[in-house]
Amino acid sequence: MQSDISRRRFLGAAGARLWNDGGDDISTDEFGIQTAKNLGKRVAEVTLRLK
Repeated sequence: MQSDISRRRFLGAAGARLWNDGGDDISTDEFGIQTAKNLGKRVAEVTLRLK
């Protein structure tokens, strides 16, 4: 079974996308925070496969 992250890579979501216009911090960018978390999961998956 493919992981959730593996399926997303085919949708072009390969990296984190955080946005900040300078008026607040990135913690209000829910989409960006989720893409950063997903990138971290993907890096962990690839690292485990390399071992």
